[in-house]
Amino acid sequence: MRDRGCALIIMGFMSLVFLAIGVGVGLFAAGETSREARAIAALPELDVAGFRQTANGDLVVVTGGLVDNADLASDEGFVVYWEQEWDVEYDDEDGWEGDWSTVRTVAPDCTLSFAGSRLVLYHNAEVDLDNPPHETTVYIPNSGQTVEGIVEGTIRHVGFKDDDPVTAVGHKTDGEGLTPDRLFSGDRAALVKYLQGEAVTLRIVGGIFALVAVGLMIASVVAIFRR
Repeated sequence: MRDRGCALIIMGFMSLVFLAIGVGVGLFAAGETSREARAIAALPELDVAGFRQTANGDLVVVTGGLVDNADLASDEGFVVYWEQEWDVEYDDEDGWEGDWSTVRTVAPDCTLSFAGSRLVLYHNAEVDLDNPPHETTVYIPNSGQTVEGIVEGTIRHVGFKDDDPVTAVGHKTDGEGLTPDRLFSGDRAALVKYLQGEAVTLRIVGGIFALVAVGLMIASVVAIFRR
């Protein structure tokens, strides 16, 4: 009897956890992503003169191409990139699972060709890299748990190279450039569509967690009345 009571308490607790996750992901995270998409779509189209007239600190969006930047990854050609490691862990229900974790972000000052001129994208170690077009595996261990065909501890670089089209979203730093919060491989319209798709995915994930929470709540209530 005590074991059954403990099980009901655990089910009730888990239902609250899943509900909190569902609300957080499906409502707050999705809403924030959707608002960001609308905000980017509403930003003015800037030329060089318009950029220089914009007040320092204002949010801006510019699209151009990376040019004349140093290769920062041993002849791989990367200008801005993530260094990621394949982490593996064991799950009691699903078995071995793997995922990429970002070890470091390399995002120095770099040059963007923009509207017939050039801007500086200033260093930001926390910049988001969306839809990066290039990936290079730089290290594969001789042994380790293999998940999805990738050996635990494998290291890769993912990011942007010179001549890549890039949309930068960030705050104007000075008359020469901006500090990007987000770099996207493509133009503004593609970025807005990408963020809208992310918002939809978050709503679906949040909805799934909420449904699981409701299911656990119903199961708990039924179990209580059957005691």
